Amino acid sequence: MCLAVHGKEEIFQKIHVEDGTLFFEDGSEVALWGVNFQTSLSWEHRRFASIGMLTPFDLAAYQKMADRNFDEIQLMGCDVIRIHLGPGDFADAHGDLVENEWLAMLDYTLAECRRRGIYVNLAFLNSMGNQVKDSFIRPRSDAKWEWVTVPRQIEATKHFIRALVNRKNPYDDHIRYKDNPAWVVAELINEPMFPLKKPDRADSPEGVEAFEQWLKREEKMDTNESFGEFKYQSFKRYIDEMIYLLEQEEVAAVPCWNLYWVRGPHHQGWEGFEAAADSNVELVSFSTYPGQSEVQAARPRRVELSDQNFLPYLKDAYEKRDWQAWLRDDRFKGRKARIVYEYEGWSNQSAYLYPAMAQYFRAQGAQIATMWTYSFSGLAESFSKTQPHNLNLRTTPRKAASFMVAGEVFRHSPRYAPFVTTTDESDRSDIAAFSFAEDFSASWAEGVFIHAGDVDGLDVEIPDDLQRLVGYGDSPWVRYDGKGLYFLTKQQTDTAELWALLLLPHAAWTEGEGGHPRSAVKLDSETPAMLAIDFPGLAGITRFYAVEPDALSLLKTWPKGAGIEVNLSPGSYLIERVLGD
Repeated sequence: MCLAVHGKEEIFQKIHVEDGTLFFEDGSEVALWGVNFQTSLSWEHRRFASIGMLTPFDLAAYQKMADRNFDEIQLMGCDVIRIHLGPGDFADAHGDLVENEWLAMLDYTLAECRRRGIYVNLAFLNSMGNQVKDSFIRPRSDAKWEWVTVPRQIEATKHFIRALVNRKNPYDDHIRYKDNPAWVVAELINEPMFPLKKPDRADSPEGVEAFEQWLKREEKMDTNESFGEFKYQSFKRYIDEMIYLLEQEEVAAVPCWNLYWVRGPHHQGWEGFEAAADSNVELVSFSTYPGQSEVQAARPRRVELSDQNFLPYLKDAYEKRDWQAWLRDDRFKGRKARIVYEYEGWSNQSAYLYPAMAQYFRAQGAQIATMWTYSFSGLAESFSKTQPHNLNLRTTPRKAASFMVAGEVFRHSPRYAPFVTTTDESDRSDIAAFSFAEDFSASWAEGVFIHAGDVDGLDVEIPDDLQRLVGYGDSPWVRYDGKGLYFLTKQQTDTAELWALLLLPHAAWTEGEGGHPRSAVKLDSETPAMLAIDFPGLAGITRFYAVEPDALSLLKTWPKGAGIEVNLSPGSYLIERVLGD
């Protein structure tokens, strides 16, 4: 599979915030849909290594893996990715960059985004990598509060950010990171956690020392109330200082503060929300994870949640203030733009949930949304249906199609329209439909029809300007028995109507011992499956070709006005329909 790429800087527009809304330079509102894409985290490579792949690490092989997966997410319609930076992988105790394979992969990934026309959100700090001994970022999530309170940590972070934004990318004509037009969002910390009360000194000696120094300066008593005030001031000061640093460095990417959320303001408390609201940051990010509580409660037992209706969950998240209705408070709506830094339906392979979540995100005013995290091909074949995060173009075709439907819903739905569905189990709009009970979703907008699951009974007219069909299962115009995605893309000439056809491999779940199969998804590129296509209203004979590496091979010809029915193995094909008599 090969995709055309843009390769032109002109395709990018700078992004800015005005009155709580993200705008492109041309005045249009931002609406970007994509995935987290973690090629530069050692954490991701450890997952490959756990099944004996891409180990020992080989930079060229890892870059080839990245290329393949870039191709896949572009075929799925992604126009933005989010990258977690793990400074523990490539920064030392002072915040200086360390030249190694993980920094090289970050260089490569950013260069590819610019070449391919993919926007980027960089999340500066996370603790998922620990390849550099004595890095200023420790491999402990519970130490995150020290990142915003301990002077030594704050200064190392500033040094790291300055070094990073001024780094000259060897894969991209040595342009500085901050001059890469693909980079449009700068998220300061991934999920900044803060304890609800002062920890023991033995657990966080530097953080407790910073709090006690603050108590002396402020002449405060050591109480939970004082700790909450310290939390508010620490967050607000940190946010404003880092925004000032980015302004000094003339970074065009919009600074963003992450408001970590799990069914209520856990880990931070409301002080973090108040600090963000009162700070100079103009963009905030949030996450939504239907099924997370159910999966975590069931551990160590594994559960699969595709048969559970999460529309009521999204409704609760929209209506309850201590869930996510706070996003529409006056302190945020109209004052702070918002994006979704992560989302996923945990252990869920349904067709309805992604489009429902996209509709929910727009109701909350979100303008960028990135799923956590794209499952890289090669690794994804080892994932089971109970994997909490599991999206891949080839191994989860129904879910991938629903992801594409959701992208259309996200781009075409108005912001702040109330989150209301037609029924408690389904919804239908002018451009899309989804159903939990029937387990399908579909979208039709601007000449593109996409469906996940069988929708052959869906009451929708074929658009006059039909340019593309993508699906899994049967639609009113395509019947396909294969178990992979199909892509039909129109290519018009003066004398013929050409349709490029791509059939991805059949995907089937397999069972392994103890629920941990060595290969949980079997991909089949050999078995033929029936494909029938019938577009009404077109005259002329139809020729069907297999696309070989260096030529076209004629497989079959149908008379004028006849529909197509043929058995095909996964691969690339070309359909030619001669126009006129």
